[in-house]
Amino acid sequence: MGLLEPTYDVPGGGDSTFMRFQKGENRFRFLDAPIMGYQYWQDDKVCVRIKAANEAPAGEKPKHFWQVPVWSDGQVKILDITQKTVQRDLQNLDTNSEWGNLLGYDVIVTRSGDGMDTTYTSTPCPKSTLEDEVKTTFDAFKKDYDPKKIFETATSVDAKSDDLPF
Repeated sequence: MGLLEPTYDVPGGGDSTFMRFQKGENRFRFLDAPIMGYQYWQDDKVCVRIKAANEAPAGEKPKHFWQVPVWSDGQVKILDITQKTVQRDLQNLDTNSEWGNLLGYDVIVTRSGDGMDTTYTSTPCPKSTLEDEVKTTFDAFKKDYDPKKIFETATSVDAKSDDLPF
């Protein structure tokens, strides 16, 4: 018999609240309208988010982002979308007379390639109603979620971390 109890299981560490596009298909459902703004990096480790590009210090070239709560892999996650191709695809779907409001269906963003050769394609899934379980889970999530707080403090991040908040 070992030192640890046979029923011991290492807790947590598996699921992150944040979602980022992995290689292959990434399926998600918008749960709310995205918060939009701009971000830039200080010393390659501190992400500073601002509401308007002109708030950035001289010499900085802030990148436009969307941050949105989504349903993915059976849980509510926060997805940061900085890829212009994905933003344009989603905007086109949202304004399309046949697809419309992004809250009405899942979207699959497929990531392929590496580095500067990375590409993204966005595909809408058939329209469907949001399950009650998802609504209940999102309602509970919203009690502790204030999307506007992302503009209040800079986020220090280890760029090599697998649990990046974007």
